[in-house]
Amino acid sequence: MLLTRLPRYVISVFLLVSCTKLSAQEPLSVQVIEVRSEQVNEQITLSGEVNALLTSRLSIETDGLIRELFVDVGSHVNKGDKLLVLDEALATQSVKEADAAVAAARATFDDAERLFSEAQRLIDANHIAQSEFRTRQSRRDEARSMLDQATAQRDHQKEVLANHTLIAPFSGVISQKNVEVGEWHQTGSQVLQLVSSDNVRVDVRLPQEVYPRLQNVKQVHLLPDTAPDKTIDGEIATVVPVGTSAGRSFLVRLQPLTPQPELIPGTSARATIEFEVNQQAIVVPRDALLRQPDGNVSAFVIKNGKAERRKLTLGGSGDYGIEVLEGLQQGEQVVVRGNEVLSDGQSVNVEVVTEGDLSQ
Repeated sequence: MLLTRLPRYVISVFLLVSCTKLSAQEPLSVQVIEVRSEQVNEQITLSGEVNALLTSRLSIETDGLIRELFVDVGSHVNKGDKLLVLDEALATQSVKEADAAVAAARATFDDAERLFSEAQRLIDANHIAQSEFRTRQSRRDEARSMLDQATAQRDHQKEVLANHTLIAPFSGVISQKNVEVGEWHQTGSQVLQLVSSDNVRVDVRLPQEVYPRLQNVKQVHLLPDTAPDKTIDGEIATVVPVGTSAGRSFLVRLQPLTPQPELIPGTSARATIEFEVNQQAIVVPRDALLRQPDGNVSAFVIKNGKAERRKLTLGGSGDYGIEVLEGLQQGEQVVVRGNEVLSDGQSVNVEVVTEGDLSQ
C-alpha cells in the first residue's frame, strides 16, 4: 500500500517546489536611491553629568549662638546677601571695650608726644638734661607702641564682630542647611552648602581614540535629560590631558554659551560633539542597511534588473546618513524600500526615489 502511494507524494512535492521557484522569480517592486558621495562631518554623543563650577560648604569663623537665619534649602541668593547672624552681644561689648582702650592709649600717647616736643625745644637751648630728653623720647615711643597695640586689638574685635554675619560669597542656591535658630555654632563646622546655579559644566568622558580630533571640533550641543526636547549650544571649557587607565578616556568639561536653567547641577545630560572632517565619503540612508544576526551589515544594489547583496563596512554617521567605507560605489542604485524581502539574484521592478521621498 505504501509503495503505491509514494509516486503520488513525490509528484505533489515536485509541483510545490516548482510553484515556489516560479513565485520567487516574479519581479519584486522596490524603491532605490542613487549612492552619492559628499563631504561629511563626524560626531560622537556622550553621556555626562551636570556639575556646578562653584560649590561651597559654608561655615563661620567664630563660635556663637545662631540668632537669625535668613535662608532655607532651595533659597536663591545673590552674592553679598546675608545668610545668617550669630548673637552679637558679647562681640559688640568687646568692640566697645577695645574702643575705650584705644582712646586711653591715644590720650597717653598725645601727652607723651607733647612732653617730647617740649624736650626737643629745650634741649637745643641746653635747658634740659640729656637724660631727661631720652626719658621723654622713650615714653613717647612706648606710648605709640601701646596705641598701635590697642588699635590692632580693636580692629581684631571688629573683625570678630563682622564674622558673626555669614555673607554669600557668590550667587546660587542653598542646597543644604545644617543648623537652626538657637543652636550653638562651633568654629569650622559646616552650616550651609551653596551651589552656583548659573555657572555649570557638563562633564563627559572622551574615548582616547577620539582625543586627537579635539583640534577639529566644529560645534557642541548639550541635551539635558531634564528637558529632552531642548538642544543647547555649547563649547569646550576644559580638557584634562590625563587619561584614566581603567576606562582609557579623558575628562572633558563642556559649558553652555549662555546660562541655561535646564542644566541643573546633579542631573544627567548628553553631549554631541561634531568634528569637521575634510573628506569625501560614500553616504547612504539608514533604510538601505540590513543588519545580520552575526553582526554584519549588507545592502542590495541593482545590477541589470536584479538584486545583488553587498557586504558593507561602515564608517561614521550623522544627519547626513551612514558613511560606507567599503561595499558601494558612487552612482550605484541601492534599495531602500522592499529590501527586507529581497533575495540575492531576484528580479526587481525599480522605482527611483529621492531622500525627500523617504522622509514622507
